[in-house]
Amino acid sequence: MAILQASTPSGSDFRLLRFIINAVAPKGNFIGRLVDILEVADFEEENRQMPGTMIKKDKIAFLFAVQKDDKISFVQSWDMNITGGEKSNLVKFLTNMLGEKPGPGFDTSSLLGKVFNITVNTKTSQKGLEYAYLHSIAPVFDDDAETKIPAIEKITLDGDRRHPLPASTQKDPF
Repeated sequence: MAILQASTPSGSDFRLLRFIINAVAPKGNFIGRLVDILEVADFEEENRQMPGTMIKKDKIAFLFAVQKDDKISFVQSWDMNITGGEKSNLVKFLTNMLGEKPGPGFDTSSLLGKVFNITVNTKTSQKGLEYAYLHSIAPVFDDDAETKIPAIEKITLDGDRRHPLPASTQKDPF
């Protein structure tokens, strides 16, 4: 689980971490449920300040489920460095999710199963493949939002879960 610690700001908006997603979310505005978190320690990437050299960073990405016409599909966030720096992409993303800045010691796993307002958009890759991306995220202020998408334990993922379900779901059926 990613626990924020104060550190030097840094970040990346490259989609290096991937979930296995066979049902890609359509374009639109949705109530999305956070269903998984992918964390990778010591991920190697090229040092932008020193091209040709590699550095290791801890990375995180979030997977959301959305529902349209009784069909569940998925969209993931871009990957971000795990850092608590005030200007880091992770802190900005969490601030958008929560509606307020998370404090030091904030545990991202506390968000599993929660719902958010998300906007999904699509892009076309250089190879001509269309893919969905998480365009924006915000807190939900609708009291009925929880009923607009199935509970986390009822959502089946392709592949293995990277993060255990919250204890409040009683059991992990996966």
